[in-house]
Amino acid sequence: MKNSFKNLFLLTLFFSILIGCSQEELTSDEELIIESSDFKELEITQDDILKIKKLEFNTTGLRLIEIITSKGIAEKYYIVEEDIRIAAHQVDKMIGAASISKQYNSNNIVDNDREITVRGVTQGSGAITNAQKNALLKAIENYNNVGIGLRFRLTFGTKDNSKDINAIQVFDPRNGAQADFPFGGNPGPEVRMFTGASGNNSLVLTHIWMHEIGHTLGLRHTDWNGRQSCPPELQGVEPVNPNGLPNVNGLNHIPGTPTGFDATSVMLACFSTSENGQFGTYDVVALKHLYPWVGLPIVRTRNPDPTICTNVFVQPDRYMLPVSPGADTYELTSNSSNLIVDRFVRPNQEILMIASQPGNYRLTLKVSNSFGSRSATIFVTANQCNDDGGGFGF
Repeated sequence: MKNSFKNLFLLTLFFSILIGCSQEELTSDEELIIESSDFKELEITQDDILKIKKLEFNTTGLRLIEIITSKGIAEKYYIVEEDIRIAAHQVDKMIGAASISKQYNSNNIVDNDREITVRGVTQGSGAITNAQKNALLKAIENYNNVGIGLRFRLTFGTKDNSKDINAIQVFDPRNGAQADFPFGGNPGPEVRMFTGASGNNSLVLTHIWMHEIGHTLGLRHTDWNGRQSCPPELQGVEPVNPNGLPNVNGLNHIPGTPTGFDATSVMLACFSTSENGQFGTYDVVALKHLYPWVGLPIVRTRNPDPTICTNVFVQPDRYMLPVSPGADTYELTSNSSNLIVDRFVRPNQEILMIASQPGNYRLTLKVSNSFGSRSATIFVTANQCNDDGGGFGF
């Protein structure tokens, strides 16, 4: 049973995109919490609830808090769906941008074809643990391996507000995390891992970072329309269009993704202790739809090149290709009839190679997408192995 707060945030697979403003940006400091203790809860009014409903968010558990920024200024924020933070002064602008004339081209996501700089805070206030650091490395690697138009560059050190996203840890006993939503074409500036999540294993921590980074890119919870991944007390359903106008506030279904419950999505509202730290199939479909790769793929091969045994089906060196960012297809061809190889392959899957004679061979890897293709050479050394030198032969 998924009984932890995912306190993460991403697509509604029903992958939902929130309609937002086109140009306006936040100043770099005004949305940053100094310490989690520097806030107080404010009373939620019916007007607050109606505003958040107009943005197509689930209002169950809606909170309004006042925090002290790094400049000592009191700012109000809505906490939506447990883990999304939206500045109160942005809400009216986001609703105003959701007019019928703009609903299809003012989605509150991040401008595509750009580098996203991420700062893992490992020193000073908000420092993450070593385990959280390693999980963040893996989460960023997973995003870069999807092959989308956003490229993520991760560095570590003290908090740096010049970066697009700061990943920090804040004191909160709950098992989860929280993130800011994007605005003005820029990602949400902060993701916050709760101290209560520190006991999770590396795969769950990776899952949490991935989910929260997804929120900074404008993605909503996959099960937004019911929160079926959560225990009963955290479940709830909101109408798709509370004002009765189709798609006015941005719950746009992403083509190629299911409208029902997807148990494999990294963007479910709640998580379990058995998460695998990977995107689900439809997470990838959604990310590629929202942020398509622009340009030729980047071709990558494994280092070192393979050394194999002749007349062997299962090699001692199990050769697999890494992800080539932006590639839709991977094709291998051999320079010799003495080396048989799988033709159409996928990354991270073992490639069958059979050499009938010892020698040095060349494989050409061709990776392609709608913009064209790029190629690289893989050098294969085939040796006559001893009887115990390699797998199943003939």
